[in-house]
Amino acid sequence: MKSQGRLFEEFDEPRAETTAVEVNANAATDERVIAQVHEIAKAIPPGRVLSYGAVGARCKPPISG
Repeated sequence: MKSQGRLFEEFDEPRAETTAVEVNANAATDERVIAQVHEIAKAIPPGRVLSYGAVGARCKPPISG
């Protein structure tokens, strides 16, 4: 069984790699982006939270920073 610290490690704040953000102006209607957001949201463990900005920063390419 994973330790609790290890289990939530992927939900730490985004690393410095998200500092240079190129925002997709059509992100709200881009099906690929919507699918990524859904996958990220489904992966959040019960009882944990992730800000909208953190979800956007995890998209490839990031849609927020």
